[in-house]
Amino acid sequence: MPKSMPSVLHLVVQGLLPLAMVAVFVQARLASVDPVLGWLPLFFDDFYYYLEAARQFAEGNGSTFDGITQTNGYHPLWFLLIAGLCVLFDSQSHSFVVAMTVLVGACSLLQFYATVKLLEVLGEKDPLVRAGIGLITQMN
Repeated sequence: MPKSMPSVLHLVVQGLLPLAMVAVFVQARLASVDPVLGWLPLFFDDFYYYLEAARQFAEGNGSTFDGITQTNGYHPLWFLLIAGLCVLFDSQSHSFVVAMTVLVGACSLLQFYATVKLLEVLGEKDPLVRAGIGLITQMN
C-alpha cells in the first residue's frame, strides 16, 4: 500500500469514531431536555451571561448585558458565534438548542482534530495514540 493511502484503522479511529461521538453527544444532549425546565439544564455557568449579552447584541443593542451598561470580558469568537445563532433563531426555541448543541459538538470535533494534527506534527506516529489523546482532551 502506498504511504499516502490511509489504513482502514486510521480512517475509523481518526474519522468515523469522532463523528460518531459527536452524533451521540448531540443526541444525548437533546434527549436530556427536561420536561419542566426545558433546555435550561443543558448549559452551565457563563453560558447564560454569554447568551444574554449575545441576545442584546443580536437585537442591535451593542455589547451589553442589561441593555444599558456596555460590557466586555468575554471571548469574542464564542460571543459572536452565539450572537449569530441568536440572529438566526429565537434563543428560547428548540431550534436554538439544537443549533447550539451542534455548534458545541462541532467545536469538540475541531478540537479533537487539532489535537491529533498537533501530535502528528510533533512526531507521534501511532494513530491510535494520537486518537486516544485526542479523545482524552474531550473529557471535561
